[in-house]
Amino acid sequence: MGGNAPAAFLPLAALALCTLLLDITATADVPVSLAGNVLPANPRRLVGPVFNKILIVCIGNICRSPTAEYLMRDRLRGRAVSVESAGLAALVDYPIDPTAGELLAEHGLDASLHRARQLDDAAIASADLILVMQRSHIVTLSKRSPHAVGRTFLLGKWQGDQEIPDPYRRGRSAFEHAYQLIEEGVGSWLRHF
Repeated sequence: MGGNAPAAFLPLAALALCTLLLDITATADVPVSLAGNVLPANPRRLVGPVFNKILIVCIGNICRSPTAEYLMRDRLRGRAVSVESAGLAALVDYPIDPTAGELLAEHGLDASLHRARQLDDAAIASADLILVMQRSHIVTLSKRSPHAVGRTFLLGKWQGDQEIPDPYRRGRSAFEHAYQLIEEGVGSWLRHF
């Protein structure tokens, strides 16, 4: 390959390195060797949370990403982690979809104050971790902001890169299915905070 890696290889290398580091931070009490350096057991005890600001992204920011935002905030309550959401093509200032809001309310969460917002460069730049619903969102973000590639993952990463289908304008069962996948995805990320 010569002195320079092909441009297409760099995002994959960044993703692989970030995934490795995520796995290392999840290590409970086993010292880890990385490039000849031994990291202490459970490095988070020494450096604090790996992710301080989480950005959750979908298309309209009225169904999936606000559901994930409110679930993640609830699960991380009491921790020094900020959680926000935005849309790639947001329905700016719209409230959460009524069915998504009902499902959250049925689980004790009030999302009535949510207003959709458009994803912008400042939100991308300030996020330590960007969680998206579909692979196409990763592609869109990587084209828009190549510097975000190593920080952008599927919410369903730890479920075999599970995508979360968009329930917008579909029946309640589609929202219930999306809610279940979002809840599982949120739960699987908690070990990294």
